[in-house]
Formats: sequence, C-alpha cells, structure tokens
Amino acid sequence: MSVTKKEFAGLVRAIRLLAADGPNQIASFPSFVHIPDELVSIFSDGYLLIKQHNKNPFFDEEASKVLDSLERHIESMEHVPNLWTVDALRNRKEWEELRTIAKSFLDRIGFDYGPLDLSGIQYLSGK
Repeated sequence: MSVTKKEFAGLVRAIRLLAADGPNQIASFPSFVHIPDELVSIFSDGYLLIKQHNKNPFFDEEASKVLDSLERHIESMEHVPNLWTVDALRNRKEWEELRTIAKSFLDRIGFDYGPLDLSGIQYLSGK
C-alpha cells in the first residue's frame, strides 16, 4: 500500500511545526495545550502513518533517513528532565537540534518551512 497525498500533507504540516522557532510554535496552539507534547504527538501520528506503508512516492530514501533521524532525536529527548516545558521549547539546544533536523527534511523534499497549519485539529479545554 502506498502513502496517500493526505497522509503526506499531514506529515509535512507536522514537520513544519517542528521546524518553526519556539515563539511561532507556541503561538500556533491554544493556551491550554501542553505544547511540547502536542508538537511531538502530531509528528508521531504522521510518522507512524507514513512508516506503515511499503511505498512512498513523495520522497526518496535519503529523505526517509532524515525522517528516521528526527524520530530518533525525539526518542532521545523523552526522558530528559525539564525538557518538556515551554521555556525549554524556547531555549534548550535539544529543541533547536530538532528544528534543524526538521528543516533538513523539508529542504531534502524541496518544501519551504511554512506556513504553519493546524487546520483539521480541534482542541477541547478540560476546564
């Protein structure tokens, strides 16, 4: 089965969010959302969808390797203390490294870094 245009578009939207600077990432979400978790969750959903297919007409093997390195970097961040805060999102080198890898993927597939797009995602406040 092959990756669909919709799945690919969702992955690109997620990676554009990861590539954005901290202030733009923060401005993209409602205030009640835990932004670092949500950034990674949106990417992980798209990544898992793409990886379940055996055919991908949208990017080559080298881009796939960059995508896998993005996932590995996120995994390396999972248990780092104090990394999952808005302040860390703005200031920590791990998040900047993640942005660099995300930009590398977008460069590899010939896409620009914007616009940021959360259309189709709805958030409900728990309050």
